[in-house]
Amino acid sequence: MSRLAAIGAIAAGGAAVSAIAGIAVARYAVLGRRRPMRAVFRADTGTVALPRMDATVQPRTFGLQLGRRLFRVQEIVRVDASTVERRVEHCDLHGPAEVYFVGDVFGRESPIARSAIAHTGEMEGISFVHWDVVPDDASERDVWLVHVHGMGAAPSSTLRSVESVREAGYPSTIVSLEASADIDNRGRGMAPEHLHRVLAAIDHAIQQGATRVVMVGWSYGARLVLDAADRRPDVAGVVLISPMFDLLHVLRLVATRQRLPKPLIAAAAAVLSTPVVCRLAGIDRPIGDGLDLASAPRTLIFHSRGDTTVPIEITRSAVAAFGDVDLVEFLPTPHTLEWNRDPELFGREIREWLCRLDDGGVEYGAR
Repeated sequence: MSRLAAIGAIAAGGAAVSAIAGIAVARYAVLGRRRPMRAVFRADTGTVALPRMDATVQPRTFGLQLGRRLFRVQEIVRVDASTVERRVEHCDLHGPAEVYFVGDVFGRESPIARSAIAHTGEMEGISFVHWDVVPDDASERDVWLVHVHGMGAAPSSTLRSVESVREAGYPSTIVSLEASADIDNRGRGMAPEHLHRVLAAIDHAIQQGATRVVMVGWSYGARLVLDAADRRPDVAGVVLISPMFDLLHVLRLVATRQRLPKPLIAAAAAVLSTPVVCRLAGIDRPIGDGLDLASAPRTLIFHSRGDTTVPIEITRSAVAAFGDVDLVEFLPTPHTLEWNRDPELFGREIREWLCRLDDGGVEYGAR
């Protein structure tokens, strides 16, 4: 082999390695990674011992996922140098277990999940599944809310926002991005059919009598909500929680904070933004530029100052581009855990915003 050929082979090999590494980073950005933690349950005291870390010692409620069971973790009982002990609602386990930390606190067995009525169908050849949660006293039946979960989350994770508005009599529809009949089935990656399923839920709400539809999007779901609102004038307002406006921007920022090499970050961004190649990262189409936020309807945003997945600086910068927006900043807490950090503040702000929207609301088809 000539020297030139050898140099070419080395360069090609280096490019291949860079591409493979870029795909790995891109897949991590799209699919995420869940790590279990060790927990020790005590049924006699109704508590669980967890490793001491930021996620487990902050004053919030959260869930522990064990197989198909969900345990709701409550106040702190004791903290030492390495362990935190907290109350667990309906704790009937005793001994160690490998669990996953989740924002969900309701789950399939909760009364609100059991009250959800499933609907299935097709829209333009794409199947959909969503669930209705309608209060007994639906005093605001003409206003429906459509809730959209994020990547790596289950439709049941949106029960937090559903519960917040149900107290005020608003009916809700929960979208399953994967069209799964299991409300606890977690989403994976991004796909073009996700938007169709969100649009189908808007149609369903209107068929149920909604004259105004308000969309609620969590993380990646916020991006879908804004896409849907851009296509449908019947969306009177949107509520965005830890919104992911631009995945490429988030990828670059987070990867830089984690001190990944710049060539690796560039390779991952290239994978996500290139047709066909993007499929290797788990998405069916490339990720384009950010949205035209100036055309968004009236908007309420919840975001924590401690979000390291989608830093709040991105949201603060985006706010200026909206036409009509309210931003509520929460005390530091991880991504999409604003409700968990302060459910009273979350519920109060969304209900008051809905009342203001009602006072000066936009009728169906007017925007």
